[in-house]
Amino acid sequence: MQTTEQFFEDFQAAGMLVPAAWTPSVDAGGGAAVSTNVRYRNMDDDYADGMVVAQHPSIEYPTSWLPGLIEGETVTLDLSSLGGSASATFKVRAAPRRGLDGTRAKAFLKAV
Repeated sequence: MQTTEQFFEDFQAAGMLVPAAWTPSVDAGGGAAVSTNVRYRNMDDDYADGMVVAQHPSIEYPTSWLPGLIEGETVTLDLSSLGGSASATFKVRAAPRRGLDGTRAKAFLKAV
């Protein structure tokens, strides 16, 4: 059985992740900048054959890749692989939600 990290590495191999950078603030424990890859979902993504439309951009990631990410933190994404601008900066809208057994998280974002 795959770990969450291995599952996301498969996403990376399929070209489904984008580079992300985060420098933890003092509130998040401080420390060195973290560079990793995340799954980005845009505001206009739809689910369930268009029956549900996402209300906010979000990222999904293994919690071990962005440990300590909290509400109000700034995350910069390189969206060039998705046809967007070279990079976009977002703030985490609310505390990231943990899923599965706590090894995956989803953070909703707002543009800065």
